[in-house]
Amino acid sequence: MIVANSSVKPSKLRVGIVVGEASGDILGAALLKGLKENFDSVEAVGIAGPLLQAEGCLLYTSDAADE
Repeated sequence: MIVANSSVKPSKLRVGIVVGEASGDILGAALLKGLKENFDSVEAVGIAGPLLQAEGCLLYTSDAADE
């Protein structure tokens, strides 16, 4: 739980995110940036555009797609 004006940050958050167009990439990047301000560690993986990737979101890949 995030408490406003709290000096204690929760330790770790894992997030999956999927965006399908530029507006989602903009909003997702802003969301990820805000989460990183409130958690010591944020791991984000998903289908992301360049802005989300710049914020540290890793692209989801599947080994099954190579089969």
